[in-house]
Amino acid sequence: MLWILIGYMFLFIHRPFEVWPILGDYHVERIYALIAMVAVLFHPDKRWIPNKLQLAYAFFAAAVFSCWVASPWADQGQRVVEDYFKIFVFYLLFTAVIHDERQLRIVVLAFLVIMFIYMSHSLREYVAGRHTHRMSISRMIGVDNSLGDPNSFGASIVYALPFVGPFWLSSGSGKIKWFLAAYVAAFYAKSLRDDYSSGSWSRQCRRIRSGTHRGTENGH
Repeated sequence: MLWILIGYMFLFIHRPFEVWPILGDYHVERIYALIAMVAVLFHPDKRWIPNKLQLAYAFFAAAVFSCWVASPWADQGQRVVEDYFKIFVFYLLFTAVIHDERQLRIVVLAFLVIMFIYMSHSLREYVAGRHTHRMSISRMIGVDNSLGDPNSFGASIVYALPFVGPFWLSSGSGKIKWFLAAYVAAFYAKSLRDDYSSGSWSRQCRRIRSGTHRGTENGH
């Protein structure tokens, strides 16, 4: 089941159906989501966490769907609503399948690997001349369409960065640390050079240093 979740993350982050339009015609992400839900439904080790947070997410999802259906601009909001419910479905699958720290570490490491692949592909396209030029800067963009804007691409990098620190502190594997070092040094440094117009990078670095310092103090 972990590999099904990892495949779901890959489809949503890298979005090969947007990179290669021929895949988009078949809506592979929707088919995969249905297969994943059926697989979890018949998974013998699934569980449901009955708490108020689940109820709050369910009400919020219902509100999003109701507002979208009632809106006279539903067509313009369809992509945003679809993306939200793809994340919502992943959340339900995630909470039903992940039970312990080992499984969580595998999924988080897979997330970093998928981001690595996504940024590597984007970097390859950047070297080949695919970029946007803003404020006298040649800025790298993502290979997909939904989050390919340089600001969205930079935000994706910033949002993934906090996972590196805890993995570095808790991992005893030299191979994983080498991967994390390459992950940060090679691709974040490149993204910093091409996407430095905002102060998000420096703010995120300060957050990571602060979190690492707290983790060291707490003995983690």
